[in-house]
Amino acid sequence: MKTSFRDPISVDIKRGGLLESQHKISAVLMHPDGTLEECWGDPKMLVFPRSAVKPLQAMALVSSGAVEKFNLTSQEIALACASHGGETMHVEGVRNWLSKVGLQTTDLECGSHWPSHQESAHRMIADGVFHQAEHNNCSGKHAGFLTLALQLGHPHRNYIQPDHPVQLRVKEVLEKSCDVELSKNEPAIDGCSVPTWAMPLENIAIGMARWGTGSKLDPEFCKASEIISKAMVLHPHLVAGQGRCCTRVLSHFKGKVLVKTGAEGVYCAAFPELGLGMALKCHDGQKRASEAGLVALIQKLDLVDEQQAEILSPSKIKNHNQILVGEIKVRIP
Repeated sequence: MKTSFRDPISVDIKRGGLLESQHKISAVLMHPDGTLEECWGDPKMLVFPRSAVKPLQAMALVSSGAVEKFNLTSQEIALACASHGGETMHVEGVRNWLSKVGLQTTDLECGSHWPSHQESAHRMIADGVFHQAEHNNCSGKHAGFLTLALQLGHPHRNYIQPDHPVQLRVKEVLEKSCDVELSKNEPAIDGCSVPTWAMPLENIAIGMARWGTGSKLDPEFCKASEIISKAMVLHPHLVAGQGRCCTRVLSHFKGKVLVKTGAEGVYCAAFPELGLGMALKCHDGQKRASEAGLVALIQKLDLVDEQQAEILSPSKIKNHNQILVGEIKVRIP
């Protein structure tokens, strides 16, 4: 078993044969029992995982009995894990979910923004429609939080606060799945206003390994992890959307690789058949670099060949006239 630490992964952006920019990535592969498989950079680097831990956060909902009580569908469970692009299928899915449990989109406390899916945003502008909370990329997760509040029998207002029973339950799930104590630290605030906890990169990867395999999880969380994984595999377009790396990877591997992105260059993955979890952080938060690093590590694990890797994360850089102007090179020490 490889246990040596290496230098960080380097993602080189070249234009005209010259290095234009360079991005460093720390990454770690872990087993569910906390054994290190391989590491690049500092495995104890403190990272805000942001949206990358949405599948773990969703275990609080799925393990609560809310799925059975409210007859939640696999589409809704996938939305609970989503950082979606605000396409019609995402927005309507959240609206229908909330209506089913007796709530409204005005109950969402995630704030609003234009869809990241440009066609959807342009269509709304042309129709004179302004963005609402359901267009927020985290609205599915928040629909899950609201549903969890109902299931727990607590008022759903202010569910985003760190001391609300919903967030306390989510923190408990993160602690157990990632084998980390969070109570010592104060949480920061995520883009959608819920608490986000800084964790060592290696602990995030442990959580991913446990999610993907069900190993070392309490029985209730083990069953929930399986339900969540199946939902994401069944509905990869709900997890992200058109043109998104998460959707491409989930669609391609059909359960052999489970992935979720987070803001500021974070990417997490589970490899159920290999019994591994992965977490990576691009030091400067660059999304393009983190996606390239993710796919390069998947290729290093012999799960894709070079041609398939190119489809999942294109290395060729083209301008608006589709002229080849540069390339992305990933160097794994």
